[in-house]
Amino acid sequence: MGQVDYAIEADYFSRGYGRSVSSDEVSLLHHVRLTGLMPGMTYHYQVTAGVNVTGDHSFRTFPPESGSFDFIVYGDSQEQLPTFTQLERHKLVADRIAEEETDVTFVLHVGDTVGDPENPEEWNRFFAAGGGAMLANTTIYPITGNHEEIDDGVTYYEAFDMPPWYSFDCGDAHFTMLDSSDISGSRMTEQTAWLRNDLASNTDPPWKFAAFHHPPYSSGTRHPGGWLNFRDLWGGPVFEENDVNAVFNGHVHSYQRYLVNGIQYVVAATGGGPMYTLTEEKATGYQNSLENTLGYTRVHLDAENETVLMEFMPVAEISDDNKEVLSIYPRGSVFESVVVELSRTPDLVPEEFILPAQVFAGENNTIGLSVANRGSEVSDAFTLSLSAEGTEIGVTEVGSLEPGAATEVNFVWRPASASTYELTAW
Repeated sequence: MGQVDYAIEADYFSRGYGRSVSSDEVSLLHHVRLTGLMPGMTYHYQVTAGVNVTGDHSFRTFPPESGSFDFIVYGDSQEQLPTFTQLERHKLVADRIAEEETDVTFVLHVGDTVGDPENPEEWNRFFAAGGGAMLANTTIYPITGNHEEIDDGVTYYEAFDMPPWYSFDCGDAHFTMLDSSDISGSRMTEQTAWLRNDLASNTDPPWKFAAFHHPPYSSGTRHPGGWLNFRDLWGGPVFEENDVNAVFNGHVHSYQRYLVNGIQYVVAATGGGPMYTLTEEKATGYQNSLENTLGYTRVHLDAENETVLMEFMPVAEISDDNKEVLSIYPRGSVFESVVVELSRTPDLVPEEFILPAQVFAGENNTIGLSVANRGSEVSDAFTLSLSAEGTEIGVTEVGSLEPGAATEVNFVWRPASASTYELTAW
């Protein structure tokens, strides 16, 4: 981010089509706007600054109005001096994305790009860590976090040239990017009105995603439960009423996932910052989590099958004291995979039989069965039946289940003889 006194010129082309644009301003940062791009295309480009010319880089434009695509979510890439820099931690995540995710359409960054926005050297390291391979060939959509507040977002806005909140469409999805930091604190009523109108007026894309820094649901020891103000302000009153499918957050440096009233809340604060611990008792809607691990969330939207696959991809294990990288995960490692269906329905799944240590013929034995609602709506009360080799053991009534909730039901079984039995539940 040193002062420059020469023009920046970018040449971009696809399938034989070429164009050159330039910026003659003397500035710490240059913003060159590319226009006339075609959807669903890969464009190659080079940047010339004085006598310096980059190698061949590329980016992919959004698919046509309807279509499948992949995107990446992560955040909190800041460094912690003197323990480590972005080149030591954030670069691990960015390089893995560049190596593994060659078909992604864009990267969504959920805030805290740097620890000290007034330090130009850390901004240099942010772009060096991500730009060596990932940012040079991918589009990034950022939002502000609490660290961007330090200079009231001045450097963030200069770097990215983005408004405090905004939205965009990609393929079959609408993305709403929000500012939960104190930068927009005095304009929160204005932002909320904009959010409500943005979601209500964008009804054509069947999928809706939102992103902001502070998680409404979290089990971090520093802020257990999450930010209840954003639950009340944006959760039920706006997201649920407008059928938002998933909300992406950062701030609590860990991977966490919650399912609340049909909405997946994903904490993706795993981009390189110091890791945080979680409480043993988890917040409402808790589904899964992973501590002390850098990584990213990969999202594949399948337009044809009307599903979204979300996967957390671990990259590196960090020591409890945040001082060391203990190990690097093999390429292709997946911590968990979650399928989200477009239709909002309950999905009741018998998950596990709970058997006693021994089952005795001719005696009453208690057989437990765990059943969960993996859908996105509250289920009605339902009947659960258990059979052994086609012979009914029992039938019981089960009350309604919230999305993500599970319950255990017990049956009494008296097998006639010592044998091998196949248990079936429905």
